[in-house]
Amino acid sequence: MGAWYEDPVGAEIVRRKYLHEGERDFADAVERISACFDGGMREKIRGALLNADFFPGGRSLFALGCKGKFKATTSNCYVLPSPADSLDSIFEVGKQMAVIFSQGGGCGVNVSRLRPQGARVRNASRTSTGAASFVSFYDKIASLINQNGRRGALLVGLACDHPDLEEFLKVKQNDDRIQSANISILFDDTFMKAVALGATYRLRFNVDSTGERIARELDAADFFRRFGESNRDYAEPGAIFIDRVRSWNLLSADPEYRIEVANPCGEFFGNAYSACNLGSLNIYSLIRRPFTEQAELDADLLRERVALAVEALDAIIDYGCELQPLAENRRNVHDYRQIGLGVFGLADALIALGIRYGGPTAISFCGRVFLEIFLQALRTSNRLAREKGTFPRCRPDLLVRAPILQFLQSAEPNLLADIRRFGLRNASLLSVAPTGSISTMCGFSGGAEPLYGIVYQRTTHSLARQGKLFPVFARSVRDLMRKRGMEKAAAESLRQEFPYIVTAHDIDPIDRVRMQATIQTYVDNGISSTVNLPAGATTEAIMAVYRTAWQTGCKGITVFVAGSRRTAILGRSS
Repeated sequence: MGAWYEDPVGAEIVRRKYLHEGERDFADAVERISACFDGGMREKIRGALLNADFFPGGRSLFALGCKGKFKATTSNCYVLPSPADSLDSIFEVGKQMAVIFSQGGGCGVNVSRLRPQGARVRNASRTSTGAASFVSFYDKIASLINQNGRRGALLVGLACDHPDLEEFLKVKQNDDRIQSANISILFDDTFMKAVALGATYRLRFNVDSTGERIARELDAADFFRRFGESNRDYAEPGAIFIDRVRSWNLLSADPEYRIEVANPCGEFFGNAYSACNLGSLNIYSLIRRPFTEQAELDADLLRERVALAVEALDAIIDYGCELQPLAENRRNVHDYRQIGLGVFGLADALIALGIRYGGPTAISFCGRVFLEIFLQALRTSNRLAREKGTFPRCRPDLLVRAPILQFLQSAEPNLLADIRRFGLRNASLLSVAPTGSISTMCGFSGGAEPLYGIVYQRTTHSLARQGKLFPVFARSVRDLMRKRGMEKAAAESLRQEFPYIVTAHDIDPIDRVRMQATIQTYVDNGISSTVNLPAGATTEAIMAVYRTAWQTGCKGITVFVAGSRRTAILGRSS
């Protein structure tokens, strides 16, 4: 077998997204990227990239080693401030969004500070078009600013107590021109409890400039049903459980740090102007003796790679801080030094271990793995704080009061003492991104998600012109077939012989949520997650997914029903 980047699909993704003039293949790009690291880390990063053991985020793969050649950020994720209730602020945030899009970043923005539809304004309009109406404005900016052939990535959020809540629910149903923006509702615990109790929930907004006070009662359960129906038909909005988000992170005890919303894919929640360097570890490559009864995860190698990844992502902050699109981003990156280490190849790893995704053994395995990833990330960030200094806004006395760190007291009490004494280098450590391009280019399952198919129909630029597709088996399935001499096995025979080979549509959605919740216990930031439901899924089934996600401590989740009016993200072949 050749290198992973010699595969035609991987080679095309690399060429289209990450290569620059004069670079022939990924090996050339690796020389450019690894040259940005000092000392012994350079060779370690070089080996990790060539072996697909670890990747920094796509923006870093593109921008590292190109300083001064063009304007491009090393960060994937951005959160903008919620625009204040004025045209100046609305358009200023739009301008800042355009700058970030133009340099490769994706943005999240919360429009909850904008007055609702019908509220009085002191200009010729007399009344406001409302917070929900500005989704189309920000969407247009994302659509117009091209990022190497794709639109800017955007998430627009609205708090569940905003009087425009019902308008926001329908904003994409009523305007099919909104193509770039994803929308999410920020549900608080009070709202979700009202749903469970069949109670009303108070929507409210105070317009400071006019003194107008707007309030009304909403039937929470009725709205939640309509939310489920919208997911059934349109696959939106997503849900962000904002109280969980704000209480389960490293800065939850710091009153000066207030999370606004998520980035477009939901793996990063940040304060105004925050930016995050993403990176992902290949869990499949950590399995020793795969597809045997002796298969196991190499825990020592996991710890070694987590340490390398955290140190590399921290170094990218130093390299890329001056490349941040806005002065406000540069200040925030300097002050908080946030990184987001995640995974890919998790579903492949479970297949290599003979474990069914979503089952009790898989949930237990994920709990152990992510606990170790989080502990080692904390150890490494604590060591870097001793060697290089903490993030400037670090207050160790507040860090150790965060519930997520208190939760770890029994697991490793000495670590908490070290954090109290020396602090941390980074204000955020773990974020599980979907890793769409990265996982696809090297043939592994994305993020912490299950396989979407056993075999995919793929094409390349040259074959697409001829209308040709070719089947590509999931990496773990392909390796299993080769080990068993089953090169031409049909997908259905694989399912029958190996019942632990499952795809997203085979997994009970509630089991899928419980697995995410277990991982979230040890992830201080977010997890990008979409639960796939079959065509014909009921509103009740959709509502059950969201209720369970809230009850089990997930921070956010989306649902995709096959055949909904939004185009499917991935094609699938059984």
